[in-house]
Amino acid sequence: MLDQFTPALRRLERLRFASLSGRGSVAQHERIIALRTAGDVEGAVAATRANWQTLAPLLQGD
Repeated sequence: MLDQFTPALRRLERLRFASLSGRGSVAQHERIIALRTAGDVEGAVAATRANWQTLAPLLQGD
């Protein structure tokens, strides 16, 4: 399943990180890592979900 969607995900990542708003993703990833390191699995899951949701405008073309 992942092999099927990996090319599309890579294109979205390039679009995201090529924009100024993509810089915030670095902080989001740092937060995800910190939460997981602290053992806050639920917090890490929520932060991961929030990070993925930032891709929605790219999918919708907004």
